[in-house]
Amino acid sequence: MPKKTRKEVKEERIKSNLPHDGHTSSSDDDGVASDVSTASDSTRLASMEELSSKFSDAIEWLTEKASARRLEGLNLMIKIMKMRYVADLLSGKLESAVSGAIQCCAKGSSEECVAAFKVFALISVTVGGCVNENDRRHLFPSKSLNDSVFGQQAMLSEDHSQRMKEVLKRNADAASKKSQEVRCEALFSLAILEFMDSSAEDLILEKDENNKLQYFKQFWSDKDDIVASVAIESWAFLATMVPNKYKVSMLVPDSLKSLQKIIVSESTSPSLKISAGQAVALLFGAINMNEDYDSSISKNDYESLVEAMNNAASLSGKAVSKKEKAVQRMNFRSFVTTVEDGEIPSDKLNVSGNTLVFESWDKLIELANFKKLLEGGLLEHFKYNINLQHIFDVSHLNLGVEQPSTKLSSLEKKYYLSKNSDFNKTDTLEKNKMTRAFANYVHASSSYDEE
Repeated sequence: MPKKTRKEVKEERIKSNLPHDGHTSSSDDDGVASDVSTASDSTRLASMEELSSKFSDAIEWLTEKASARRLEGLNLMIKIMKMRYVADLLSGKLESAVSGAIQCCAKGSSEECVAAFKVFALISVTVGGCVNENDRRHLFPSKSLNDSVFGQQAMLSEDHSQRMKEVLKRNADAASKKSQEVRCEALFSLAILEFMDSSAEDLILEKDENNKLQYFKQFWSDKDDIVASVAIESWAFLATMVPNKYKVSMLVPDSLKSLQKIIVSESTSPSLKISAGQAVALLFGAINMNEDYDSSISKNDYESLVEAMNNAASLSGKAVSKKEKAVQRMNFRSFVTTVEDGEIPSDKLNVSGNTLVFESWDKLIELANFKKLLEGGLLEHFKYNINLQHIFDVSHLNLGVEQPSTKLSSLEKKYYLSKNSDFNKTDTLEKNKMTRAFANYVHASSSYDEE
């Protein structure tokens, strides 16, 4: 057990002397916590009622002739779906929302297409993956993400999903001659849809022409480094669903050398190298967890990879900006520790007083992608979005209920820990009394010995 600091010990002593005003676990506190939770829930419901009419208006605007009006509707939908979990609001409006967003892609500018793609991804995360025959397959212990959607009012059909994916694939293709921003957003949104729709069985059993991982892999050699970078990140995002055993037996032989070539190449951008390095770290995270793995990586190949990773972690020279060099070095140092030492970084997220810890490359990559999509609404979705809770296996924590604080507030710290506070004055007097008593005892003992 780690040793407590003086400050922590002092705070514990203060806590033990505090009156029962909401900082202890008495029955009164349960009532207070319940009242706070009820007030919070009622406020949220009132807010959702206000959003309902705005959300309906935004969906109607998607069919307007004016491009500016359609874009306004898309942006309003994005804002609402990011900051609130609106599965109930989509009930009865899903067909209109999907069809309207697809229509915007056909008519609109690049800005309109990018906004529509974000709407696709947010709809998928909100209502969950589409329901199809493949969901009946359960060949592995992990459940399909689609299991979490049953019982919801709004459910994404296979037709909805396929229509959105066709639009995204068409715009991601280099032959479409779309802008970099459009192609990147199309790949990212497609990865979100495939992640929400797929199970491990889909990623492992589907043949090359239909395999989702292979689809993203074809973009690794794209002429645009940013597009290639997003493609690798999307591939790694989907690969997190594959059990470690199959990552090692299927993905390592198929992908590791291609990723190494990207890292070694002097012509690739730092962002592309970082994406490739993270994918390598994901694969080695699986290798390190698989005790039965009979390495098919030769010693020379492994040493060559480690050397390439270390070179990327100590990048120097004037060809790259200082900021890009710093970002690449920082990222590759964490990748190298996984490849060489088997160590994996961790991240924490505080939701309603609960600390969620992410300690594997699988969960770190998934968290990064949902954070990229939801931005400031990530905590809201962790609290109420059953799909996100299912993905991160936190549905049992009841994250929608705020937990009472176990720490002193800033006001309490100022009142109790200030040098001039009554508590500190009393504490100092007690210490002085004990010091004097001990000094008297020592003096009396020495006098007795002299006699």
